[in-house]
Amino acid sequence: MLSKNFFCGYLLDLCETNYYMKLTTANYETYEVKLSEKPSSSLSNSYLDNLYAQPGLSADFTVLWLSDMDIDLNYVYESSTICADTSCCHAQDIPLKELDLAPLYGHTNCNLPIDGFYKMIDSLNALNNSIAFSFNSVIYGGSGNAVNPE
Repeated sequence: MLSKNFFCGYLLDLCETNYYMKLTTANYETYEVKLSEKPSSSLSNSYLDNLYAQPGLSADFTVLWLSDMDIDLNYVYESSTICADTSCCHAQDIPLKELDLAPLYGHTNCNLPIDGFYKMIDSLNALNNSIAFSFNSVIYGGSGNAVNPE
């Protein structure tokens, strides 16, 4: 898909190409997608048809995409959820009252603690036939301190 014809003829519209076609609202409904036929060498292959025929196996599964959770490795349990920064729950954030204490697994005024992330992954692992994709940044302290977690 990322070929010179794609960039030149479709994205940049600088050269002629009949391989890529821009679909507009006018021609989208009438456009017919033509899929290639299954190769003759695989017509008798019934592997996928029989894969879930065994008792107890299911073809159904759950996919969960987790994104932009900003895991905070400096989150401190029972620190204050009220502060002047965009993200609280750090050692310097002293709670003024018991209601301000940061819970173990996270708070809406704070970035996600690692314990909260692990708890979420453990809960996902308890589900049968589930797949989770996680794309996150790991931060130290307040917002804007993203690091590469190696």
